[in-house]
Amino acid sequence: MPKPIGVAPAKAPSALPVTPDQNGANECASPGAAQDDEDLTYLDTICDTPMVRIRRSLPKEAQEARVLAKLEMQNPGGSIKDRIALGLITGAEAAGRISPGRTTVVEYTSGNTAIGLAMVCAAKGYNCVLVMPQLPVMMERYMICRSFGAEVHLTAAAQGVPGMQRHVEMLLRENPDYWCPQQFNNQMNPFMHEGTTGPEIWRQAKQRVDYFIAGAYHQTH
Repeated sequence: MPKPIGVAPAKAPSALPVTPDQNGANECASPGAAQDDEDLTYLDTICDTPMVRIRRSLPKEAQEARVLAKLEMQNPGGSIKDRIALGLITGAEAAGRISPGRTTVVEYTSGNTAIGLAMVCAAKGYNCVLVMPQLPVMMERYMICRSFGAEVHLTAAAQGVPGMQRHVEMLLRENPDYWCPQQFNNQMNPFMHEGTTGPEIWRQAKQRVDYFIAGAYHQTH
């Protein structure tokens, strides 16, 4: 795990961006938004992704099993990272650390968190600077982030995470209004899954879960 940079990791604030409902399932930042609400934004569509049953793609030996899949690609930015991007920003807002028009959000990332942050910042009025490795396979991600108005700074791929981290540290030193959410060390990251992803799965599975399987990515340097 990368070492913290800039400021200390943020703890989950008292004014949380997740509010438990009476059934124990938690909702995202804008609970109760109706689909016919003319003021609905794409941030209101983060979370509450559908869960579907897998049948035909199962091997013959497992055809009778009840296998459910959570479709996180149905979040507006296309991945589960939309949840943590929303949590990182709304958590810092609730704690009084950042505000639109004053703060520029800067983060290093090589994945879908970049798209999520660019999207959330665009909706909330923050300037956003994303530091990413220069790799041909990531061209589409650069384009998506830029389409949301974010600046994309590219570092040499051979420098890996330390190279991106050094660039962010330089930006923070030179720009006092820049703020880094520190996604790898910010407690709002796991909190969003504890407050939204987990309760959604439990509710949609009708409180019948024998095994939970998730893909995980561990980055070393």
